[in-house]
Amino acid sequence: MTALLARDGFTGPATVIEGKFGFLKVYSPAFAPAKIFTGWCDPYEVMRTRIKPHAGCRYKQGPIDCILKLVQENGLDAEAIEKVTVSILKAGFALVAEPRELKARPKTIVDAHAVSEVLRLAAK
Repeated sequence: MTALLARDGFTGPATVIEGKFGFLKVYSPAFAPAKIFTGWCDPYEVMRTRIKPHAGCRYKQGPIDCILKLVQENGLDAEAIEKVTVSILKAGFALVAEPRELKARPKTIVDAHAVSEVLRLAAK
């Protein structure tokens, strides 16, 4: 799947592991990059992963599912919704909700993922 996405020009963050909001810093206050290579070649670990159902980070998956359920069960369209209030786990807050002005008015694909995914699925 990764190779197919790369072939089509899909890219990801350059510092997804060690960056400011990278995997290591988000999941551990005292991370050890050298441990990444422990068991690196275990061919079965990849089978324990999943593909996210919606574009955007995993912290947005639950809220997207919830919004979609509300829209579908109540026959709502975008014009009928005045406001949505969503809570987020502390671990994902900085990644998902900051900077607030960019999340409220997205200017990049990363900032717009959750919004576009909800609209796309709600239109089905």
